[in-house]
Amino acid sequence: MSANDKKESKQDTLEREVESVVDEETAGLDPAEAGRIREKVRARSVPVHAAQRVAAEVLRPAECAREESQRGRHGL
Repeated sequence: MSANDKKESKQDTLEREVESVVDEETAGLDPAEAGRIREKVRARSVPVHAAQRVAAEVLRPAECAREESQRGRHGL
């Protein structure tokens, strides 16, 4: 399993745990109110995940370029 797979696995696990807690906390509420709460939780958590994905997409090409540069200097 690659490091990227592990990160995705951890993210999926975290998202399932958050959904589970929200389900427990909103049990018995009016469905419309429960939906509003769920959307607030998603709005707070999704940008963090999106920022992590964007950072990975930006940083990975820079890492590749750096590795190629180092290989070129060392004749690899």
